[in-house]
Amino acid sequence: MKPLIQFTIFYIIGISIGNYFPLPLFLVYPLIAFFLVASLIFFIKKQSVPTNIFLVLTIILTGILFHELHSRFLISKSFLKYLDKEVILVGDIYSFPEISEDKTGLVIRAEKLIVNKAVKKVDGLVLINIRSDFEPDFLNYGDRIKVTGKLKMPAGLRNPGGFDYSKYLARKKVLTIVSIRNKQDVVKLGVGKFNPVFMFAYKIRDKASETIANALPDNASICASFLDGLLLGKRSMLPDEIKAWFVDTGTIHILAISGLNVGLIGLIFFFIFHKIIRLPLPISSVFTALVLIVFAIVTGAQPSVIRATIMAGALLIAMLIQKDTDIYNIPVLSAVIILLYNPLTLFDIGFQLSFVAVLGLCYLTPFIEPKLWFLPKYIARLIAASIAVQLALSPFLVFYFNKLSLVTVLANIIIVPLSGIILILSLAMFFIGIIFMPLANLIGMINFHLVNGLLLCVSFFAHFPFAYIYLPTPSIMFIAIYYLCLWALTRHKKIGTAKVVMGILVMINIFLWTYVVKINSGVMKVTFLDVGQGDAIFLEFPKGGNMLIDSGPGGYTDAGKWVVLPFLRHKGIHALNTVIVSHYDLDHYGGLFTVLQNHKIKNLLLDNGDEDPKLSQLIREKAICHQMGRRGDKVIGYPGIEIYILHPASQLDKKSSNNNSVVVKIIYNKVSFLFTGDIENKVEQKLLPFQDMLSSTVLKIPHHGSKNCYYPSFIKSINPEIGIIEVGRNNRFNFPAEEVLANYKKLGTKIYRTDKHGAITVSTNGKRIWVTTLIIPRNYR
Repeated sequence: MKPLIQFTIFYIIGISIGNYFPLPLFLVYPLIAFFLVASLIFFIKKQSVPTNIFLVLTIILTGILFHELHSRFLISKSFLKYLDKEVILVGDIYSFPEISEDKTGLVIRAEKLIVNKAVKKVDGLVLINIRSDFEPDFLNYGDRIKVTGKLKMPAGLRNPGGFDYSKYLARKKVLTIVSIRNKQDVVKLGVGKFNPVFMFAYKIRDKASETIANALPDNASICASFLDGLLLGKRSMLPDEIKAWFVDTGTIHILAISGLNVGLIGLIFFFIFHKIIRLPLPISSVFTALVLIVFAIVTGAQPSVIRATIMAGALLIAMLIQKDTDIYNIPVLSAVIILLYNPLTLFDIGFQLSFVAVLGLCYLTPFIEPKLWFLPKYIARLIAASIAVQLALSPFLVFYFNKLSLVTVLANIIIVPLSGIILILSLAMFFIGIIFMPLANLIGMINFHLVNGLLLCVSFFAHFPFAYIYLPTPSIMFIAIYYLCLWALTRHKKIGTAKVVMGILVMINIFLWTYVVKINSGVMKVTFLDVGQGDAIFLEFPKGGNMLIDSGPGGYTDAGKWVVLPFLRHKGIHALNTVIVSHYDLDHYGGLFTVLQNHKIKNLLLDNGDEDPKLSQLIREKAICHQMGRRGDKVIGYPGIEIYILHPASQLDKKSSNNNSVVVKIIYNKVSFLFTGDIENKVEQKLLPFQDMLSSTVLKIPHHGSKNCYYPSFIKSINPEIGIIEVGRNNRFNFPAEEVLANYKKLGTKIYRTDKHGAITVSTNGKRIWVTTLIIPRNYR
């Protein structure tokens, strides 16, 4: 194995260890010095084994050190003490504003913080989200601005299958955010500090976007947005539906500035400099490298672009010195440079996908291409490359997105060459448009039709039957087994076919038996999802089957889209046996629209209170079996589980939808759950005659812990060991009430809250219970 590859592997191991098991710097520095000295001593003594061991330990500790040095800012920023307070920030716009349909996002380097008229010096990056109906066109990179708003921490990972926005921003060294809703809360003060190279690149970005839009026919906004994504990496204005087509067909790399874009631009400019202008090879190479650097900045300097730019630079250098390079050294070198600059990039999805794709392309294409000997060479190479990338990326795509495209090979054969032509024409539109717009308009008309044709192709493949499938998030063990099998298949001639087949069968058996043991464990799991100020509860029963009780709020913070669906896909669940809508309050059923549109639902249980006409229409369109839940009803179809409806009665409360909440009692052997929706004191009193059915091990505390929903006799009848409160962080209702928490504490009930703990999972084998939380690792047995 090459020394550079060895260094990279052990350096990455060190970064990973530092991420999960950080070591104090006062310990890391002397250990590095000790291991270096030890390796030098053994090297002098010509003892290779201990020399290599100590060198490996030194590299690993170097990875830990770099990770720690780049992570220290997370706890050192002075403005963290002002979280959740109204502040005024003064700073310079650090990045190009990203404008989308519903908000504008920009990062500022804050220098001054004002709170209660006191001025504090600060130093750090803050994300400013401007969510309003006004367009802040007056803001640009390098402007000094003053913003007024509440300083907050970005949301971390709060639900299984969710997105850790906090870590995503932390890798960009952004720790806090401020959301702006009013135009007067953003004031431009003048010109601040800026990097001239970045300013030049951003002006090119603006000019390119403007020129391409002007060169296209009228009413070609979608085409312009697509070309912005293809050429500049600006995907924010492209409709979500179209972006979903590219994801479903495995062609999203077309819009995620990658090696294809960088390679084409490098080839075009090198050809112009060397063949048309006839500059000497060294000068052509230098100019091409400068163009690629500017292009990387223009497109946002994403890891995939940096990787491709470094690789292109390495190839130009190799060409200049007329030296052959190892096929793996160039991508590995680019990885080392990126990770030395910012080790946290290792955990960036774009970085991982980019390098896995390149390594898969290098390793698997030579193995696959000879198998396609019956095809023309160009077609065989294109198909082999597409298959290689798909095989390499599949575990990562399923791990992060729970989606696997089945048409990606066929789609890429058509879409990749077509996108290359469109990219070349887009560059021509830009450069010619600066000089002579009529000719650019002619090219724009041709490009317009090509883009429409490409989008039609993508749409066709995306809507193809079984174009993609959803899969549960694979375990690390499964991913390791997958790559071991892939490696063994490519080495079968050296290892021996029989041994390879036997090894693969053993590994598959290990995986399958692990899965069989898991699904036959006899454990029932109830997950209280963190949907902010609302309810969403998912139940998995020990002998198969599931149930969803409520689905959280809808609207801008659609819990169905952002929480429930990712959670279900993370679990590999495509159909819901029973969905219960406790009552018609938006914080309980708003997310159901998205769930109904994306999942098959066998049975829907409602309270039949103030129905939502849109929801009723969607239920009819989907032909979903639905019925009203009434006291005395029993839900069947779950072996070993008893499910009873305790409320509402036949007559509903016309004054309060809360009091029409469906109350569900679920019993599994000696463990029971009581789900109460938002019932208030009035209903709690009415349920007292059913005292024998009230006693429960776990209680979903009514109405998010409101003081109007705590009737002492009712709670004492339940006498829960565990109380779960689903409530939003810093909610305007001040839920849960302190007196309610105090009363449960007197009863000896252990309280778990989604605002404090994130998603809460209660597991039981019918005799004992286990409680695990996502944010604060507390366990109860």
